[in-house]
Amino acid sequence: MSNFLQKERKRLGLSAAHVQASIDVSRATYTRWEGGSPIPSDKLSLLAELDFDIQYVVTGKRSYNLDRIVELILKVEESNTVLAAKQKAQLIKMLIKKDCDDVEGALFTDEHLKDVIEIIASAGI
Repeated sequence: MSNFLQKERKRLGLSAAHVQASIDVSRATYTRWEGGSPIPSDKLSLLAELDFDIQYVVTGKRSYNLDRIVELILKVEESNTVLAAKQKAQLIKMLIKKDCDDVEGALFTDEHLKDVIEIIASAGI
């Protein structure tokens, strides 16, 4: 859990001090959690209120809510790549799968987009 909690906090652009204050825990306690100690369920709930992806914090696998899917769709649209609707759908599906399969939990990146567009172009999807 340690790397996942810290990575998620950084993804959200939050400082450890802000999170500690928001969920009412000491610095030492929070530091232990980022070091791998178990996080109590009531505190996981408070982290969720700060928009932490709790599934990711606990398992290292991203969860996908509507906001995350909309983010991916907008990235595809902003890429200025000319694709048919079916190709766009396939692209989004592949990006979500790539994002879920990433053991490091890295977020969707422009590099992901380029890689998958190349796959779609070469496969004639």
